[in-house]
Amino acid sequence: MKMIILGGDERFVCLAKALEKDGHGVFPMAMEKALPMAGPPDYLGTEAVILPLPAERGGFLNSPLSEGNHALRPILEKFPKGTKVFAGMASAELARFCRERGLELRDYYKREDFQIKNALLTAEGALGLMLGLDGLALSGRRAVLVGFGRIARLLAPRLSAMGMSVLVLARKAEQRALAEAMGFQASDIAPFHGGGDFLINTVPAPILGAELLERAEKAHLIELASAPGGFIMEDVENLGRKIVKASALPDKWARISAAEAIKDTIYNMLEE
Repeated sequence: MKMIILGGDERFVCLAKALEKDGHGVFPMAMEKALPMAGPPDYLGTEAVILPLPAERGGFLNSPLSEGNHALRPILEKFPKGTKVFAGMASAELARFCRERGLELRDYYKREDFQIKNALLTAEGALGLMLGLDGLALSGRRAVLVGFGRIARLLAPRLSAMGMSVLVLARKAEQRALAEAMGFQASDIAPFHGGGDFLINTVPAPILGAELLERAEKAHLIELASAPGGFIMEDVENLGRKIVKASALPDKWARISAAEAIKDTIYNMLEE
């Protein structure tokens, strides 16, 4: 299959190599710092285009490995109708553009199989991040996890296996019940009385303000959620606290495995 990988970070360099190893014709674009283009792209002969995660920023291709900025839509206009476009976190505007151009847009980020694999890599990356924060072992320390979605459910047992005690703070009763069923302490957010060496947020909504931060006055603050995150930044700054913003952990800690997760998801979408 002839594919163009358009932009992306180091995960997509690994993805290009993995797809090529599987026998596909792979052409990298807007990645010249890592993979130089080998001649002009064959837009008409391309069967699939793979866009990064996220696909774009303000209408421009997400291309940190390129020397310049690239408006995404003029590039996509060059592909014929029926071309499959695989994108991560595709915006409504991008979806509408592809629909009007007759391009078959599919968002791999929305897939549950990808979300689970990505959450696992995020959880493992969070462990590595925590180990390097202050030179202390994790064993015998306490982690407070805010939220109990995919990432927290995979992170909590790994923290426990490292010898940590884990408290889950969740607003939903079913999440607290699941955390308790898995052997962890659980509480609503409001009654939290403090303590903990790490306060780890996985909720993508600003719910962690001054009152809670003061109760966790000695904890490292770690943000695993996507924007806008869970910490109220004004309160964080007023208290003189710092947040460890752990974005794109799969790329930073396990880019080859992250690339495999994207590849496997795309293969599943092609088969279906």
